[in-house]
Amino acid sequence: MVSLLCDVRAILGLRRQLVVTNETLLPEESDEPQVRSAPLIRSMRVTRLFGRYTYTIRPRGSAAPPVILLYGDNGSGKTTILNILWHLLSSAYNRSHRTRLAQTPFQEFSVSLSNGDIISVRKKSSLTGSFDITVTRGRTVICKHEYLTDARGVVPRVPSTRLVKERIVFSDESVYEEPVEIEREIVSSEEEPDRYIDYLETIKIDPYFLADNRRIYSDRFKEEDPEEAQRRLYMIEGKWVSSTDRSGLAGELTDALRRTNNWLRQQILSGTAQGSQGADAIYLEVLSQLLGTTHVVDDRPSLDEVKKRIAELDARTRQFNEFGLVPHVTGEPFLQLLNQAPPSLASLIEDVLTPYLDGQRARLDSLQPTESLIRTFVETVNSFLVNKRLAYTVRGGLRIRTIDGGESLGPEQLSSGERQLLLLLCNALRSRDESALFIIDEPEISLNAKWQRKLIPALLACVQASNVQFILATHSVEIITGHREFLAQLHSRSSEADE
Repeated sequence: MVSLLCDVRAILGLRRQLVVTNETLLPEESDEPQVRSAPLIRSMRVTRLFGRYTYTIRPRGSAAPPVILLYGDNGSGKTTILNILWHLLSSAYNRSHRTRLAQTPFQEFSVSLSNGDIISVRKKSSLTGSFDITVTRGRTVICKHEYLTDARGVVPRVPSTRLVKERIVFSDESVYEEPVEIEREIVSSEEEPDRYIDYLETIKIDPYFLADNRRIYSDRFKEEDPEEAQRRLYMIEGKWVSSTDRSGLAGELTDALRRTNNWLRQQILSGTAQGSQGADAIYLEVLSQLLGTTHVVDDRPSLDEVKKRIAELDARTRQFNEFGLVPHVTGEPFLQLLNQAPPSLASLIEDVLTPYLDGQRARLDSLQPTESLIRTFVETVNSFLVNKRLAYTVRGGLRIRTIDGGESLGPEQLSSGERQLLLLLCNALRSRDESALFIIDEPEISLNAKWQRKLIPALLACVQASNVQFILATHSVEIITGHREFLAQLHSRSSEADE
């Protein structure tokens, strides 16, 4: 009805006034969350998980380490804790996160963040069902929201209702000789603001979750219709392959490689654009100097310095060209001509080549972070592989080949351990600027003991210079013994002690 009246108003030039009564008082706006300059989570606590277990989860080392390793007996609830954490810190409305929290049996779960905030979820009357989520900073409540379940145990997006008095004044003289005023009461359905979701979207956690079924979950990934997903075609080594032709793990790896290749191309395009802007600024400065609009300082490099910079350009572009980022600039022809140049032309040569060299340096400097990232990733993966090598080019993307120069290998041609490794590291690489938290259930699956020992350093290498934190549930002695400072062993206190 309101929509219809709006259409009428648009046609007749109506003037409408709304008087709202019985409106719900919303929480006051919270302070801006503190900037996160350290890994996200300091500790966690769960009370009466399954009605039995109470854990305080705090690693042995630093207050907010880059990795937290959950270790406990089978059946102690490690996977359930990861799922609670994933649903609690994910903000999407349409992924059933709040319903999953309601259906998981526990009394209370809290997360202490490195910025001082504490997020707590507490069930109202039983271990399952309705609950409150509260965020506090010190003694201040930043936000609190109540989530009520329906008869099915689902947390719906229930709109709040409120009484609205609507006064409509018809004042179009072409239709009415005198203004006509109508007042009526209607019930308006309007979604109540969810301050907790607003909080999550502000601090931008966006967790990744690699579950025990080896599927990667993230609110950033679009949920596909199952039938549409079955019809999708994937490009593998220049050939289109249907998703129905892929095994589960091979399919997940294909998705991970596709997403990683797209992400790397975005990084390269961004760096290229920045480099072009830097080169443009250099030539604008040269033009300004020629026109006398800028004070000229005679600090141009000597001819020997120009030769040195050409050799540097040769070496850097050769390195970048390994991944197809820029063409290789061969320095030898430049150096041969410079060695033949008479001293009288030195100043002219310096004036001509210096802007060119400055522009090339600007482009390479802008791409350097991406080049270093690709190199680190490729070298990290290759430190695991035997008789195979991972390579990357802008045109071909990430490809694995046999070391004898054979054909590229698709995900189906790799071993289970190789697939698991690539799945872990590809998603870790992408998480570095998309997520603050990467949750992994049993990362050691299919990895031999040697690979398990190397896994944590490899994950950290993929997210270096970022604040991504890993929360891992593991049974691997190899992983634990090499990283005891990250260990958080699950020791339960009896539920009676908490009551």
